[in-house]
Amino acid sequence: MVVREYLEGFLSEILFRTKKDKKTFGLWYLGYGLAVAIISMIGLKIIGIHGVIIKGILIGLFSLIPFMGSGIMMIPWILARVITNEKMLGSQLAILFIILCILKEIAYPFLIKIKFNIRPIILSVVFLIFFTIGKETGAIWASVIIFIITTLFDAIDIQSYYRKNRSRVRRMARY
Repeated sequence: MVVREYLEGFLSEILFRTKKDKKTFGLWYLGYGLAVAIISMIGLKIIGIHGVIIKGILIGLFSLIPFMGSGIMMIPWILARVITNEKMLGSQLAILFIILCILKEIAYPFLIKIKFNIRPIILSVVFLIFFTIGKETGAIWASVIIFIITTLFDAIDIQSYYRKNRSRVRRMARY
């Protein structure tokens, strides 16, 4: 399975770069998921959603899935609110999702030991442009576009790290 091979190479390269073992990396990654869950719970409570604990935990767990993360849960939820003509709630959920995406792009460089990048700024600018133009509808469109952008960012990172890992493994095999 190609995706599994890519993810294994990605993890291998991260472990090599960070000089951590799988257990330490796993604990850090779970800490990230816990932070997402807590921020989600706070955001959902502010919005006025019921059952914030279970929903926050689910968002935190989904955030640990490579590529799509919390978007697996949040995007359908946002779109369901739009379909049921609850644009205000949909836009509030979209803003929470965008905050989670920006958090991920800020935390991710620490996880994989790369220098700070401009991705959080790009996501913020996309959100501000769409929100300024369309208010609630703009926030909803921004969440969908940001979901696509962050998925592409993740795919590019995973592919790049996979290639670096493969190259490093080949060089080491020669010696």
